[in-house]
Amino acid sequence: MRTKSFTTKTQRAPGKRSTLICDARHGVGTGSGSDRVSDDNKIELAGSLCCAPSPNLSQRERREPFPVLTSSIKLGHDPGKGIGLLCVLCVFVVCLFVAMASSAFAQNPIPSTEALKKANPRPADAKPQQAEPFEGASVEKMKGQCVTLDTENGAIVIEMLPASAPETVRSFLNLAASGALDTTIFSRVVKGFVIQGGNLSTSEKWGPELAARMSRKLPDEPSDVKHLRGIVSMARPEEPNSATTHFFILVDTSPHLDGTFTAFGRVLKGLEVADAINRAPTDNEQPVVPVRIKHATVAACQK
Repeated sequence: MRTKSFTTKTQRAPGKRSTLICDARHGVGTGSGSDRVSDDNKIELAGSLCCAPSPNLSQRERREPFPVLTSSIKLGHDPGKGIGLLCVLCVFVVCLFVAMASSAFAQNPIPSTEALKKANPRPADAKPQQAEPFEGASVEKMKGQCVTLDTENGAIVIEMLPASAPETVRSFLNLAASGALDTTIFSRVVKGFVIQGGNLSTSEKWGPELAARMSRKLPDEPSDVKHLRGIVSMARPEEPNSATTHFFILVDTSPHLDGTFTAFGRVLKGLEVADAINRAPTDNEQPVVPVRIKHATVAACQK
């Protein structure tokens, strides 16, 4: 069938002529140069890609609201057929773009302020470390204080000697008053010599706090107090100023300790309990059945 040709003149650079063949169904270029197509759905472009409608088109065709992409249109009996196809294509592309944008938004929603608060909660304020009961206590305040060790074998009451060893007495009072000595055992026994306690790692409450407490080192405070039976002194390795929380109770006089180890207390009551612990069976200075300190308290001495 013979086709009608509608042609408009367009301006282009001298000596250059380009023709782009577009498929009205897909809106993409399919050729160049002087290509011609007879398919009713093909549009030949020469010059500008966006042109006004041909002046030879009917009044109805001029009113079609879309940019004409050709300066030479070859269609069948109905020139508006290509125009309609291009309109459908434009609507389809717009709808596809909107659908893709909506999908992306649905997959990546903007988080609400409330969700951010839940995902990043404000950390709770750190619990302030409480001062120990006798922290910074004067010698006068510590004078006359007694520590009672309520053991599984009975009570041992120890009078403090702060004038001779203030730092050591302050530490021992804090251990007793804070409960650090509770549930610990007498872990070392040397027959006819000493019973040793204060190993916080034997506590049923052992944890980071007790570990940190046991890591503190005390200065040596040797004095003129003699290491007689019933004296309480600090245990430590050979290295000076390395005492922590370990202490021992003498069940016999030991003058070789004088002037080297820190004597800080004296047993007022319960020395017989210390004797019983010292006589119990041991294995290489380890008690077979360790005696536990159930509870330790601090109070004014009752003589």
